[in-house]
Amino acid sequence: MLERAQGRLEGFTGINYVQASFQEMLMDDILRPGKKFDFIISSLAIHHLSSGEKKEFGLVYSMLSDGGFFLIIDVVLAPTAALDGFYMNLWQEWIEQRKISHGITGEGFDDIIQKYKQRAENKPDKLDYQLKALKDVGFQDVDCY
Repeated sequence: MLERAQGRLEGFTGINYVQASFQEMLMDDILRPGKKFDFIISSLAIHHLSSGEKKEFGLVYSMLSDGGFFLIIDVVLAPTAALDGFYMNLWQEWIEQRKISHGITGEGFDDIIQKYKQRAENKPDKLDYQLKALKDVGFQDVDCY
């Protein structure tokens, strides 16, 4: 993703790219508060953090310039079992459509949803919890788009 961003933003000045886990950000002096960014993005990573680590969003907040943005692209838990079933069905349909459109055969993707749910490293929280964690550290225009 960083390579694609660098390619798309080639020619622009004043851009710094940092690839780091949230845990690395908490421990690395280079990324400590004081260094400011206009835009921070996290893609499919937050669901690997524990609930306690998600409460450390203040570090990200402290690293943003005034008017900066923090974009999270990730998965969350459904608020009810009925919605979870609905979302999982949508995901399964999407997988099936991709298999057809990309000519994928075999059973490699048939149990991907179950594998996702069983993996200990996946720790998604409900959307309300994550939105509250962001608001609690100072983010103001917090929403799910």
